[in-house]
Amino acid sequence: MKFHFQITLLLLIFSFSYSQKNKEFEKLKKYNGYKVVINPKSKYNWTYKYKLKNGYITQQDNYAKKQLVYKCTHLYDTLNNIQHTIELFSKEKGYKNDSIFMKEIDLVTNEINEIYTNREIIKKEGDYNAEGNLITYDDSIFVKYEYKYDSLNNIIEEKIYEYPEKTKTETITYKYDKFNNVIEVNREFNYPVEFPVIYVGGRAHYKKEYYRYIYNKDGLWIKKYWIVEGKETLIERRKFFKN
Repeated sequence: MKFHFQITLLLLIFSFSYSQKNKEFEKLKKYNGYKVVINPKSKYNWTYKYKLKNGYITQQDNYAKKQLVYKCTHLYDTLNNIQHTIELFSKEKGYKNDSIFMKEIDLVTNEINEIYTNREIIKKEGDYNAEGNLITYDDSIFVKYEYKYDSLNNIIEEKIYEYPEKTKTETITYKYDKFNNVIEVNREFNYPVEFPVIYVGGRAHYKKEYYRYIYNKDGLWIKKYWIVEGKETLIERRKFFKN
């Protein structure tokens, strides 16, 4: 079993960025928030609580069991892509008053820089297509990402180039159900990899993965199941809140 280390935080940031662009946006407009319980049947579960405005996430609170470990707000560009995340609390650093400061990590020195920001000066990062979808991002240090989309703005292919040589690549393809939620994931590497690939702080990645959902009357999933090697596991549960 091979251990594979990656910049998990960076992947999560991009996951939020492109998932907010489409998918459930219109359906979420009628709600002012929701929560997600990760690994609900495990004693080591996590809970993410989100506040919404016009279908977009404005605040995120992360809990380990019942303890708050992280809190942030999101700022968007004119295409409604998340561009900056303002950290308000972390378990390690405590509460902050960052209403006018953006926290950025200098990946060379590993130090945190404070940069003044507001909605008027937010710039797009990465390259986007005409629909406003992120198509390439290159941090010039760790990884380069390339994305392909279908006509409904769902990502159908994601290619990851690893630095420093960028010759090692991982290609991930996605299939969706009628609600535009991922039901199948396929992974291919151009170099030898032993599956499952183990990630620190996350689920193992298999060559083929499948997902099944249970939906509410608004077409929003409330239970998400992960299926690998014939075994089905409940991995996420959601609850939505209206005004």
